[in-house]
Amino acid sequence: MSTDLASSRFKQDFLKTIAVQGCLIVLGVPLLLGVWVIAAHQYNLDIRFASRAGLMCCVPLLLVSIFYPLFTNNTERKKIFIIAWFLIAIFFNVWWEMPQVLFSSVFKEANQNLTLEKLPYFIAWWGYTTSDLDYFHLSRYFILAELSFWVINLLASVGLYHMYKGREFKAMVWFCICGSLQIYNVTCIFIPYGGIVEQFHNIATDSWLAIAAYWVMNLMWVLAAVVATVLSYAKVFELTGRAKWE
Repeated sequence: MSTDLASSRFKQDFLKTIAVQGCLIVLGVPLLLGVWVIAAHQYNLDIRFASRAGLMCCVPLLLVSIFYPLFTNNTERKKIFIIAWFLIAIFFNVWWEMPQVLFSSVFKEANQNLTLEKLPYFIAWWGYTTSDLDYFHLSRYFILAELSFWVINLLASVGLYHMYKGREFKAMVWFCICGSLQIYNVTCIFIPYGGIVEQFHNIATDSWLAIAAYWVMNLMWVLAAVVATVLSYAKVFELTGRAKWE
């Protein structure tokens, strides 16, 4: 297959894959959370329970959407997964994390009084933030942690730009760096801080759902970052070896 045809085929496969992932996240997640909002109003459910249960119901959907590219028949499915993961990470950063920092006063006011009226607007955040108290109280450590993720995703954007320009090797090098930083951030700073400094008192203990939400979400993030990083390194070695033969 010629380079032009291969590039055209990759773009088609990539766009189709991203479309499926986008539908699962942008349409599927709000739909599931909406069901729990309706249930909470209908049966007067506890706000924390409804939010956490909604989040846990979204986990299988999130896992499927993140790892979907690896289970397609696309010849470049590994490369598609790498690009898609960093796009998802940036999307999550912009949509879920940034508002809590930029509009912290709004979230602090809402967190002071969890009500059914506010649930439709904040359920997407309350599922995790009522489980991780650093996020719920918008502590200074939370702000520092979020800023570190912003920096990583800014670097990931450089990799995505190189990929867009067709500079695959440079893009993969950047993805290696960013993926490694994602893993380091969660496993060497984020979780250890909660364990060593806070002795995991940052995890809410009023329900097993809170503990499950904390660990499941953080481990899912690490798993995706590990897979993307390993595949990025493998791609760099592959491209390096190919260059030597050429």
